[in-house]
Amino acid sequence: MSACRCRPARLRIHRWPRTARSVEMIRAGDIESALQNFYEGIEGDGSWRRVPAAAKQQLRDNAITFLGQINEQRRPYTLADAQAIRTPTLLIGGGATTGSLSLIWRVLAEHIAGTKTAIIANAGHWMFEQAPLEFGEAVNAFLAE
Repeated sequence: MSACRCRPARLRIHRWPRTARSVEMIRAGDIESALQNFYEGIEGDGSWRRVPAAAKQQLRDNAITFLGQINEQRRPYTLADAQAIRTPTLLIGGGATTGSLSLIWRVLAEHIAGTKTAIIANAGHWMFEQAPLEFGEAVNAFLAE
């Protein structure tokens, strides 16, 4: 848990500064820069240029949803919330995912009883698109248990 650098009673997984900056850019009409800012916050600097055109268009089509997210007043996700989960749970991480997302699922896995984890090597946060076969195999193995 120490790698999380968060207070033990709280797992804060929302209110990221890049989201707020992306919202500012969208409001100013610069959707492309907003998406690049947000995407590279997840996948690392320079990653936006490697996104296929169809995936970029899907993100452009949904960019307006950032405006709603910034004011949704979601309460922070707590350690108690994670510990209360009793449903069989599979957490999948992309082996190449960077930043806080790479820590969040690992911290959650430590606190959700009986959690199974899988890592999709050489994939980032969008592992279901980057490695769909491996992603499907991990899900199918979990469901078969």
